[in-house]
This record gives sequence, structure tokens and C-alpha cells, in this order.
Amino acid sequence: MMDRFFEKDLTLKILSIGLALLLWLQATALTGPALPQAVRDVPVQLRNLGQGLVVLTPQPAVTLLVRGSSETLRHLSRDSINAYVDLRGAGLGSGTFAVEVEPPDGVTVVQVSPGVVEVDIDAWESKQVPVHIWTVGSPADEHAMREQRTRPTDLYVEGPRSKVQIVTRVVASVDITGAKEEIVRTVMVRPVNAEGAEIEGVTVTPSAVDVTIAIVQLPPVREASVRASIQGRPAAGYAQEQVTISPATVRIWALGAAAGDLRYLWTYPIDIDGLSSSVTRDVLLLVPDGVEKVEPTVVRVTVTIAEEQLELELEDMPVTVTGLGEGLRAEFEPLTVDVVIRGPQSLIADVTAEDVVVRMDLSGRRAGTYQVSVTVSLPEGVFVKTITPSQIRVVLEPE
Repeated sequence: MMDRFFEKDLTLKILSIGLALLLWLQATALTGPALPQAVRDVPVQLRNLGQGLVVLTPQPAVTLLVRGSSETLRHLSRDSINAYVDLRGAGLGSGTFAVEVEPPDGVTVVQVSPGVVEVDIDAWESKQVPVHIWTVGSPADEHAMREQRTRPTDLYVEGPRSKVQIVTRVVASVDITGAKEEIVRTVMVRPVNAEGAEIEGVTVTPSAVDVTIAIVQLPPVREASVRASIQGRPAAGYAQEQVTISPATVRIWALGAAAGDLRYLWTYPIDIDGLSSSVTRDVLLLVPDGVEKVEPTVVRVTVTIAEEQLELELEDMPVTVTGLGEGLRAEFEPLTVDVVIRGPQSLIADVTAEDVVVRMDLSGRRAGTYQVSVTVSLPEGVFVKTITPSQIRVVLEPE
């Protein structure tokens, strides 16, 4: 009897286990087992940023390893997951913040990569800057640009402090190529720094200005020479020797009295004070009242600076005869000459009579009377200024 009871109970247990397994298989078939899955490029929100602050860092993104049923993960997207960093209490500068994740129901976050992100925070700032007009091209022939106006004359720029602080002006670019009459148009503006480079990431208000540029017809053209304005003195022992200007003349368009009286234009000053070597510079021309246009407006000026030249007089320098033919003897007078040499101060100071050789070459000459030029050999960099006398009367006779 007992055997039948246990036998029956065992059968019920087996049936119960089989039923439970069947139910589990059915549930698994509907929901699937809990499997890991990667969700990439999940954007990280930046929450609780303090008032008056701005984030300079591009929005970061992370990769998540999540777990859930196959049915749940099948419909999971990165937009259904909230990843964020809490910036409450963060100040200016760069900082590292932990990434928090709020997954949807049925999803467990196993791993966040990277687990922290670096955020660069700056203050929000605004300031007023002037508007400048930048022109492109040139007006038509015999025309020139005159007055330029903008409305308004100043604009506000705002954005991260580190960028706003380096904005020096906003510019409106206008093409005046071939223009013959006044230009009036509305132009978008760009914020730039002191070097003229555009600054990204700041806002200009308003974003455009009204620009007016006057274009006038020029009077007849004429030429004027250019003179260089030189200021200062070279270093001790050096002197200004020559000034070269290229081009030496420019074209000018002038009105009224200026047209008749103007013969030359001056450059802006070129300072040579204390220099010991030559200098070449591109220099603007000073344009006097009444001159409508100058072409070109810049000339190249070279100021030659060299060591001061000194002279040394050497008296009664003996004349050495060379090239005397065989069987001949030479009689000449005077036997000595006076020589004046010239050269840089540093070289002249070291020259002595022993360094100077005066020669008279009689090569190829037969018996007779001649006027023969004398030559002088000198140290390099030193030159002969005068020889007195420069020729000597020579009588060649047989021995």
C-alpha cells in the first residue's frame, strides 16, 4: 500500500516539475533570457549648470553595456536612456565629472565607458565693440573711395568670456570692385581679434549693419617724386651714405592748389638711430590735403649705412721698378710719390707705410724716354684716392 502511495507521489512530483519547466519555456519564449548588449554614442546631458556660466566642451557621449530581456533590448535605443553629469556647484575652468545613467524599466546598466567626462566651463559675457568696414577690390579707373559710414556704429558681442575678451571689433566686408557711384547696402558682420582673425562661438547683436561708401570721380592724374624722411643718426663710427627709393615717382590725383604746387611726397619717418648696417623698409606715403588718390601708396626705401671712411696721406713713398729689360738701365725723377688712401676707419687705422707698395712697370719697353703711370698695392678694403705725381718721366738707356 505504502509502495503504491510513494509511487503515486513520485509521479505527481515528476509531473509538477515538467509542468514548471514547460511554463518557464513558454515565458522565455515570450520575453527571452537576460542578455548583455552595448548601446553606443549615448549623449551625456549637462545638468544644473550655474547661472551666468556656459560650457565650452562639445556634448560628450558614452557607451553603455546593459542587460535585459531580449524583448526589452530589441526595442531599446540610445534616446530612451538618460545619461548625465551633475554640474551643481561647478565653477570656472576644467573639471572631471562622473556620468550618471537613468535606464528604462527592465534594463540594468552593467558598465559605463567612459565613467567620467571632462567639462570646460566659462562665464557668459557681453561687451560693446566698434564696427569697421573692410573693402575688397578697387573702384573703377579714375574713381576713388571716400567717406565710409555704418549704422549703427557699435554693436554688442556676447558669449564665453575667454572669446569675448579677444574680440576687438566687428567687420563688414564690402566689394567695391569697379564701383563708380555711392554704395549703400546692408551687410552681415563678423567678430574679429586684433589680428583680424574671425572669432567663432560668439553672437553679434544686431548681426548686420547699414553701410554707405562714397565713390568720387578723380581729377586728372600727374606724377610726383618721392622723398624719404630719415630720422636719427647711425651708430658711432658709421654714416648714412645713400638713400634709394623704389618707385622714385608716384601718380597723384589732386584738386585745386595742391594740383599745381605739389612736386613731391614725403614718406613716413624712417628711424636709423644707432644702426650699423643698411636697412630696407616698405613705407607709407604721407598724403597732404587736396590729394584725392596716390598710386602706389607704399614705396620701398633702402638706406645704405656703412662704416665712416677716413683718409691717410703717405708722403715720399719710394717707387719700385719692375719689368726692366735686360741690358737697360732706368733713370727717372722723382724717385718718390705722395699717396692718399681712403677706407673704413677700422682698416685705415692699421695701415702703415710698409703695407703700401708703389710700382712702375717697364715691361716691353726699349731704350727711350717715356711717361709711365705708377700703381699702388694696398690691403684689401682700402683704395687709392690720389697719387702725386701719377706719372713719372723715365729714360731708358743701354748699360
